[in-house]
Amino acid sequence: MKDFYCDKPWENVLVEVNGDCYFCCFILRPSGRIGNLKKTTLEEAWTSRRANKIRKLIGQGKIPYCCQICPFYGEFKHQKVFFYRIYFHTRRIYDLLKDFWQGGFTRYRFNLRLKKLKKLLGLA
Repeated sequence: MKDFYCDKPWENVLVEVNGDCYFCCFILRPSGRIGNLKKTTLEEAWTSRRANKIRKLIGQGKIPYCCQICPFYGEFKHQKVFFYRIYFHTRRIYDLLKDFWQGGFTRYRFNLRLKKLKKLLGLA
């Protein structure tokens, strides 16, 4: 993929309960962890060797390994792997149900989105 760019490594940091730091929620894998707040400060994690390596690769227009499963910018190699297809569809269903339970949209809109998901999964 040419001209890959993502601004998250310059804008975001995601801190998990255990202190692990990542740039976004899609790179929650060991190669995407930039630090741990139990061992270092946030500033040290932000400027860590791994964080700078990820920024350097993105600056060169390359996709770092930890970003290859990103549904927005990745190479979508995961679509060929059954496990990732199940994971992302399950995540969509979970988000759909969560929005519905929190009053995010009406039953009619819920049914429309559910039909779309069934079509994606090949159930309809």
